[in-house]
Amino acid sequence: MLVVAALTMAGESYATQRKVVSLDGQWEIAQGSMERIPQEFPAKVIVPGMVDLAVPAFEEVGVASERREAFWYRKTFKLDGPLPETARLKIHKAKFGKRVFVNGKEVGEHLPCFTPGYFDVSDVLRGNAEENEVIVRIGATEKQLPDHVPYGFDFEKEKYIPGIFDSVELILSSNPRVENIQTVPDPEEDKLTVRVEVVNDSPVKKVFDMAYTVREKKSGRRVIQFKIGKNGIDPGQKLVLHAKLDMAGSKHWTPETPFLYTMTASTGTDELTQT
Repeated sequence: MLVVAALTMAGESYATQRKVVSLDGQWEIAQGSMERIPQEFPAKVIVPGMVDLAVPAFEEVGVASERREAFWYRKTFKLDGPLPETARLKIHKAKFGKRVFVNGKEVGEHLPCFTPGYFDVSDVLRGNAEENEVIVRIGATEKQLPDHVPYGFDFEKEKYIPGIFDSVELILSSNPRVENIQTVPDPEEDKLTVRVEVVNDSPVKKVFDMAYTVREKKSGRRVIQFKIGKNGIDPGQKLVLHAKLDMAGSKHWTPETPFLYTMTASTGTDELTQT
């Protein structure tokens, strides 16, 4: 773990190679068992959305039914050009549980209903305009979840409607990549502590400069930019970097003046921005 308190300003711009591809929109959908992928997908549904928006409509959605145990979503797409080192599929939220297949290979399962699921698809995704197929299975009701998984119980509810109710996207990047940013403001001292998690999915050690940029969210005006180097990260490892920023002169958020900033962390091959 590298802890940095003294920061140096820099005027450079930092090129990155992250690309986020939205898979929102129309998907095909079918009903069936929990284990067998359907041969046909006779209906269409919008993602984000719930299964009761499917056309043509399914019967008895949101209640236990002999008609099905699960719903299966399917989407095909193409990606131009060669792919970068790392490709992850992110399903932001879905009920009830999500089991994912890409190009005929199972890539993982994520049971929680209210947190995103990340799936490494680097070895199965196809570039150069070849067709890709994503299939996502979700439980037809909350009964398909283990007892320990929260699903939003409400004693007034009669139906629990399933669906992929948040966005689905592909995150394409090179290594090392930025996995997470945490910011902890200290308004009394006008300081900002930044914690960045960096991951190296490649088979070789990487050395990189970590670049930080703070901007006003609404105007986009750059407030602070600096970099810290050289940072080394071994294959398959996660590195946590800490920095403390002097935010003297910054505007504080209040209900009357909800002023916000964004923080961007960049390794030169990937970047992530959070508000």
